[in-house]
Amino acid sequence: KREEAVDLSLLSDDVKLLYCRALARLALADGLLDPREISNLYLFASTIGLGSEGRSELRREITGAQQVVAGESAVRDSAVVLAAQLHDLLHEDQRETAITLLLRDLVRISRADRDVAENEREGIISIARLEFPDSADKVLEATEQLVIAEEEFAAGRITTSQLEATTKDIVAARRRSVPLLP
Repeated sequence: KREEAVDLSLLSDDVKLLYCRALARLALADGLLDPREISNLYLFASTIGLGSEGRSELRREITGAQQVVAGESAVRDSAVVLAAQLHDLLHEDQRETAITLLLRDLVRISRADRDVAENEREGIISIARLEFPDSADKVLEATEQLVIAEEEFAAGRITTSQLEATTKDIVAARRRSVPLLP
């Protein structure tokens, strides 16, 4: 049975905040929150409709994280713990789609500073294993290809037709081993 689409804006504020906190923690896994990562985090929180209390809590967490950075592996591991909590809060028929969206957003955030640290990538793979234990590497590879294609399109380096063809190629190549990417 194919899962229904998940509209992140319809999730509870607690779930939205957990999603955003996982993104923020992973962005910090390289030891630095780049202004582009922070901008993307705030934009994302607004886009999914995180309420004012949740946005304030996220802002406090980001501000605190900028001042005190724990060990990179501890930060990465806390992102995985937050993602596991998110996974467990989601209804079973939402998990695959929501975790796939989270992986896409994690890849986008990790690429925002133009330097994906190995620690960030390891964290994303660990999060992928929550829902895709046997194909986490392939899921991440397909997700990275999709995000790169979207970046190329946004930069005007490929056309709409090329983006569509690339997306279809990625989906076709991964159809048997990974979920359909949103």
